[in-house]
Amino acid sequence: VYGIAEAIIGNWTPSFLTEDKHFSVQTVSICLSLFWICMTLGRLLTTFLTLRIDARLIYRVIPWIIFLGLAMIVYMTQEQRIHWAYILTGLGCAAFYPLSVSLATRYYEAAKETLSSLSIAALMMGVGIGSSAVGFFKDQMSLTLKQAFLIALSCSAILLIMSFLLTRH
Repeated sequence: VYGIAEAIIGNWTPSFLTEDKHFSVQTVSICLSLFWICMTLGRLLTTFLTLRIDARLIYRVIPWIIFLGLAMIVYMTQEQRIHWAYILTGLGCAAFYPLSVSLATRYYEAAKETLSSLSIAALMMGVGIGSSAVGFFKDQMSLTLKQAFLIALSCSAILLIMSFLLTRH
């Protein structure tokens, strides 16, 4: 579910911002750069935060950050402010996958190798769906890019529920 959202953001932002929102190519490149920079910085920040804050609490907050960022991407019409949505979404996306693997292997130590492998497979499957399926359905004229980003927003809502359910004990 997370991989779908990340792939839609990473792969479909240029088309969505230029074709649907009519933003400049310069804005698009700044937004994507900020997204990937924040993914990197967010992973470093999360590493240090987990030394002081219970990772489960961070894991519950992260989907809210992704959700808010994606909602801003979908609904914001001001080109000069859209970069904030990508900063926020990048920071949220930075921590979700690593914390998913970390928490899963902490709870199920005996299956650490299997869980790590399966989580990578799940991520790649989600990325494939978010990249290829959107392209396929867009070409068939049955999916708009706004709808694709609404799917990513829905994925982040699912992450909200999952993160809570997976860390309640």
